[in-house]
Amino acid sequence: SADGSGLAYLNGLIGHHGKNNCWLYCGVRGCHKAGCPHYYPAHTRPSDYNVEGCNHPNMDIKNLHMCSSDIYWRNLIYVLLSPNKAQYKKQCLETGILKPSIFLGFSSTCNFGIPKCFRSDIMHL
Repeated sequence: SADGSGLAYLNGLIGHHGKNNCWLYCGVRGCHKAGCPHYYPAHTRPSDYNVEGCNHPNMDIKNLHMCSSDIYWRNLIYVLLSPNKAQYKKQCLETGILKPSIFLGFSSTCNFGIPKCFRSDIMHL
């Protein structure tokens, strides 16, 4: 649920259409229609909805966890250590990370860390 799809090129995250689509890496999972690859953010699972990989529990929007650099780094390493292309695709879907961010080239003293250095979107206001 991000406002700018171009940010995916800079931050290395899957983008607004992915299963983990939040720029702030807050943990909101998306749902999709059976057979369709485009995910939509969903805090509450639709009634009579049973799509494999999208049956996550409802989320309490008052208690969303904020982004964590530790979780981001753990997941980035998990993706980078993928043993083959099939596992890489699976781990990208699972984590929402496609590649290391270009911002990792900056000193950690020059920014708030990833993903905290990325702007918020309407979902977090």
